[in-house]
Amino acid sequence: MLRHILTIALLSVLRTQSQTTTSSLDCTSPPYIANANHSETGTSPGSIATYTCYPGFRTIGSVQKTCRNRQWVSSGPSLYCQGDYTWSIGLVT
Repeated sequence: MLRHILTIALLSVLRTQSQTTTSSLDCTSPPYIANANHSETGTSPGSIATYTCYPGFRTIGSVQKTCRNRQWVSSGPSLYCQGDYTWSIGLVT
């Protein structure tokens, strides 16, 4: 009887460790990118975060990051949102 109880307790501990190991691969929230919003499909491995620059800013780099091994990684250059400024010079006479 005691052996049966110990076996059940051990299986319970192993199952909990297995679940903890799986969830420990999750990412935290996607990183902040200045002048951009983001949406994500989750934080588990394989989830995707997609960024959109605010109006008046131009997208430079990869707009998507994927959760891999607790990190958000890009397939291309890191994203930043560059201000799309138009400069004009006026002369006063």
